[in-house]
Amino acid sequence: MSVLYIYALVSGGPRGDVGRGLRRERLEVLAGRGFHVIAGRMDTSPEPAMAAFRRHDATIRRIAVRVDAILPVRFGSTVPDEGAVARLLSARAPELASRLAHVRGHEQMTLRLYGPRGGRPRPTALPADTRPRARLGPGARYLAARQRLGAPTVPELDAIRPLLQGLIADERVQRHKTPPLLASVYHLVARDRRAQYRARVTRAAARLAPLRLTVSGPWPPYAFGTDPWP
Repeated sequence: MSVLYIYALVSGGPRGDVGRGLRRERLEVLAGRGFHVIAGRMDTSPEPAMAAFRRHDATIRRIAVRVDAILPVRFGSTVPDEGAVARLLSARAPELASRLAHVRGHEQMTLRLYGPRGGRPRPTALPADTRPRARLGPGARYLAARQRLGAPTVPELDAIRPLLQGLIADERVQRHKTPPLLASVYHLVARDRRAQYRARVTRAAARLAPLRLTVSGPWPPYAFGTDPWP
């Protein structure tokens, strides 16, 4: 018995050909309430392996450039048939449509923040909400709000946030305990402002010395969908 392998939820049918899936299977567009589902029919579910992960990602990236909004689905998500897709997603249709609206016209840029080579970590700045309120700028207010909500933050980036103001629609942060990597920061950026964002990050990175900052992307908005699949 075959399975239906799910790649992504999208805001509408793709513009043009999106190629084939990770096993060279033909991709299908399944209409839903407020979104479409991109899937491919396979004989069996793929085994987790680096080559399969890369083909999965390549398929999602091809889809992403041909739609206005996409929520990538995690590797290995399968169902028996189209009816199972509808049963799993219909109750969550409003939520999923809202997530697609949030990422519409945007893509993900990723920053990696590293500690100094062979040196001591830079002293951590005071939490934003311990500073005098009158001195807080927009970036510090944003960080303070995230700290009050218990979300991870990167006060180390305070020095460059003014340069990125107006370019970031949303942010996700992952702190790391694997030196020299300190944090991964995922930014949701409008597609037509990608080059401007990259140029400003590159120009601003020197302000963080001795910390180091790298930028990569664009990527599909992996960090902003909170995996739409059950």
